[in-house]
Amino acid sequence: GGSCGAMAMWFDAKAALAAIEGAGARPDPSPPGANRAIRANPPAADPPQLARLARPEPAAPPSKPHAGPQEDADALTAALRFHGPMTQGAAALALGWGATRAWQAEAQLRATGTVRLDGWGRAVIEGPHGR
Repeated sequence: GGSCGAMAMWFDAKAALAAIEGAGARPDPSPPGANRAIRANPPAADPPQLARLARPEPAAPPSKPHAGPQEDADALTAALRFHGPMTQGAAALALGWGATRAWQAEAQLRATGTVRLDGWGRAVIEGPHGR
C-alpha cells in the first residue's frame, strides 16, 4: 500500500468534543444496542425468580430407596400403563430414578416378554394390558 500523504483526514477528538459540548448534548458512552438491553431487562427483575424459572422441577418426587428388581419392574409397568409408551429416559424422569435403574427394570421386563420396544425405542406393554 502507499501513503495517503496530504489526502489523509484524521479524526480530531478535541474538535468533536468541542462541537458536542457547544451543542449542549452529551455523548452516549454505551453502544447503540445497549439501551435496548436495559429496557428488555429492567432492573426491577428479580434474579432469584429468573433462576427458579430456569431450573426444571422434577416430574415426580424421588421414589423410595431401591427395594429390588421386582419392585422396580412393577413400578415401571405401572408407569407405562399410566403414561403410555416411554423411552428409558422418560421413565427414569417420571419415576425419579437414575438411568441405570430404569434400564435395569426395562431389561427385566423385556426379558420376561412383558414389554417390547416400538419403532421409536419406547417401551410398550405387550398383550391386552398394553395401551
